[in-house]
Amino acid sequence: MKVLKLVFVSALAIFSLASCSDDFGINAELVEVESLEASVGEEIDFSLKLEADSGISQIVVDSEALGIDYFENTENDPGGKLIELTAIVPADAETGDEYSIDVEVSDAAGNNQKEVFTLKVI
Repeated sequence: MKVLKLVFVSALAIFSLASCSDDFGINAELVEVESLEASVGEEIDFSLKLEADSGISQIVVDSEALGIDYFENTENDPGGKLIELTAIVPADAETGDEYSIDVEVSDAAGNNQKEVFTLKVI
């Protein structure tokens, strides 16, 4: 009976931990577009709106295949930040290919949130 209680308590603890949110009030979203789409060899400009409840302390945006390598330490920007980026679709890309753009935002409290945006070749 003790083993059954232990299993039950362990399962409850795991479900409780799994249901907790880990976004810490940090958000990253595309501005003025629903999705990123571009043709082979095309250069596409886009903007990201970044927000953190306790202020932004660091921003990292990376996509080696698309030529994006952005890094910025900030002075705990309250309220958020708008950044503009340019992606260059490789000349050897094919229609239907998808490329990931990794965005990591850290807040003043030391929390971080990672978002992945996708650029689709049309």
